[in-house]
Amino acid sequence: MKLTFKKSERLTSRKIIDAIFEKGSALKKYPILLKYYAVEFRDNEPLKVVMSVPKRRIKNASDRNRIKRLMREAYRQNRMTFKEKIAAEGKSLALFFIYNGKENPDYATIEEKIKLILKELDNLT
Repeated sequence: MKLTFKKSERLTSRKIIDAIFEKGSALKKYPILLKYYAVEFRDNEPLKVVMSVPKRRIKNASDRNRIKRLMREAYRQNRMTFKEKIAAEGKSLALFFIYNGKENPDYATIEEKIKLILKELDNLT
């Protein structure tokens, strides 16, 4: 199976994003916070994801974009077992990753934290 990050896997619905913050749960592994919410998608995609880096924490736009790219890549590389399990159970989740650190991280740090978050989320669902 390809490890591409398709457009259909991106969460763009404002209503669902608002629901994540109102009704969703959270997991935190510093410097990444994950907010998630169980929801049914029309296109039967088991996972939809948003990555965010607040301007308040990281001032420079190029640094924010770099961190988002690192987060997307780490998620893309490590999502398959979790995605297959969720799809097999017939569930679907909306995930919102937020970077809360004040420093520019390297890829290894981001990947380690995303792996830990996905593993913990796998145990909870």
